[in-house]
Amino acid sequence: MYAGVPLTAEAYARAEDAYVATILSFVKEAGGQLLRVVGLESRDTAEALDAMVGFGLPIECVPLREGQTISLSELGVVARMLLRELAWCCLESETTRAHFGYDFYLYLAADRPCPASAALAARSGLFVEPCDSPYAEESS
Repeated sequence: MYAGVPLTAEAYARAEDAYVATILSFVKEAGGQLLRVVGLESRDTAEALDAMVGFGLPIECVPLREGQTISLSELGVVARMLLRELAWCCLESETTRAHFGYDFYLYLAADRPCPASAALAARSGLFVEPCDSPYAEESS
């Protein structure tokens, strides 16, 4: 249930797709090509995987390790893993940071403005507001 309405697989997939499109757009607009895995935490994935299978969502995973470099071609899969809480980490480069919080909070930061990505997020129904990531200190 979300806001008193049953959450369907289709609604979840739309929201997840919006997050993934926003992250990819943001990294590209910020001039990034590679992000590094920082602060990796393993999770007990059995329950989360069962929920995804039961919900009818496709599952694709890649192995993650601390310090690993994630390319743009891998970023969508890794972002979905993090949104589904199959793992937790920050994804960072010298100029770009993506921090994943609880309950689908996503903190994006770059050394330059990314107005097209912010507009894409807003058009997709995501809430965009300036704020600091609570995970910034942990990942440094």
